[in-house]
Amino acid sequence: MHESRKSQSRNPNLHQWKLLAGCICILLTQLHAATAQEGNGLQAILALEKSLIDAIEKAEPAIVSIARIRVNKTVGRPDNFNPLGIDLRQQQIQPDRSDPNTPEFVPDGFGTGVVIGPVGKQASPVILTNYHVVKGGPPVEKPPRDYHLFVRFADRSGYYAEILAADPRSDLAILAINFEQLGKRPQELVTIPIGNGERTRKGQLVVTLGNPYAIGRDGSASASWGMVSNIARRPAPVTTLPNGQPNDDETIHHYGTLLQIDSRLNLGTSGGPVLNLQGEMIGLSTSMAALDGYEKSSGFAIPMDNGTKRVLEELASGYEVEFGFLGVSLSEVTGFRAQQLPRNLRHASAAMAIKIIPDSPASEGGMLTGDVFLNVNGKRVFDHYDVMREVSQLGPGRVANIDVWRRPINRRVQLRVKLGKWPVRNTKEMITTNRRFAPFGGLNVDYPTARYHFLPFPLRYQKAVVVTNVAENSSAARTDLRAGDFIARVDEFPVETPQEFADAVRGKAKVTLHLADARKIELKR
Repeated sequence: MHESRKSQSRNPNLHQWKLLAGCICILLTQLHAATAQEGNGLQAILALEKSLIDAIEKAEPAIVSIARIRVNKTVGRPDNFNPLGIDLRQQQIQPDRSDPNTPEFVPDGFGTGVVIGPVGKQASPVILTNYHVVKGGPPVEKPPRDYHLFVRFADRSGYYAEILAADPRSDLAILAINFEQLGKRPQELVTIPIGNGERTRKGQLVVTLGNPYAIGRDGSASASWGMVSNIARRPAPVTTLPNGQPNDDETIHHYGTLLQIDSRLNLGTSGGPVLNLQGEMIGLSTSMAALDGYEKSSGFAIPMDNGTKRVLEELASGYEVEFGFLGVSLSEVTGFRAQQLPRNLRHASAAMAIKIIPDSPASEGGMLTGDVFLNVNGKRVFDHYDVMREVSQLGPGRVANIDVWRRPINRRVQLRVKLGKWPVRNTKEMITTNRRFAPFGGLNVDYPTARYHFLPFPLRYQKAVVVTNVAENSSAARTDLRAGDFIARVDEFPVETPQEFADAVRGKAKVTLHLADARKIELKR
């Protein structure tokens, strides 16, 4: 102790130097830790960057650009621009901008598509896109309606495409691939894997690929990234007709199916994939907007959930897409009425059956007026959109498990309802190239509610099948059968679905059709 004091007296600054050395050591240690943390942060960023690049490189060969070219498009200057009286088109003063193989090509419409498959009844890959991207294009083996469709791949190869099937209500379409015209074999095409859209969550990072503003008409898709901002979103509501009915622009997505993506999906990215970081497609971009008249600050995508996958299988098989039908009018349960539910079942809001169509699936399943929907197939119900979405996506012929609160008996009731078919309003724009059931004697039938314009007024559910088509010069055409007739029985067998009709006529050369209006018609195969 004595020696220490002497040393300190000889070197009065020694203590300060020791303190300074200690501070420097601590500072250097902290700088080293900060440098290590900074390095770890950079490594994390680089790892994320690599994930994005890998996902893009994996998917890019499966992305195509789609161009719509108007049939009989005027080439060059407008017809009214002719100051010297010269036919500018014949003189070819302007380059041919309607030829997709020229640098000057300018499409009339444009979008994106994704190579998927095989799916449905297709043994080869097909192209998935939005319906509105290919609207007016040619069905398979038929002349184009309004547009030719030209598809360009990432390697710049291309061909004129035809629509295998298209459904306005889901805003989805499938294009057939002409491998001969493309000059490739099916196994040479890269297809994009479809992920499990049921697992998509808010905050999930995603990559989008597309053809914004047609800059990808050379086949090279443009990339962006963002996150899933929300799920089960609805686009801007469509206007209603004077009679209160929705117009033909209403889709299944107006019931709340869409993913909201925190990435601006500009014009032309419709039909492009939304990828997770594994390179799997969990959504398909669409141009639907949340509000009419406003610039979009985010984008929407159709999720690759079970409902969408069912639609894809039906489209890829060339079939008409079918949606489930309950047969009930709904109102919202809010405020005081919602508070009257038992505490253990209480919702902030719910949906209630206010009218049930006689003999409809809801009626046959035991539903009563005043029943309050609690859940459909285990998914909670907060409004009528939830009911419509879950029922529609199941499709006809399937069973919906519905829990309701029945107030007169103050009890929860579980119902099993076998669904019918949601009526199709817009048959003109729907494209199909195959039928689920072969015609009998030139006669095609469907669920009694298959077509909106065939429904009786006042609305009631017919225990029958409806005639949707009578082929020209067929056995059915030589009878009194017409589209819109309802067939209640085939011989002694009641029929209410197209499957039951197919079973009743199978193997028979002649049948007796008992119509709902009491007529009897003999029909030969």
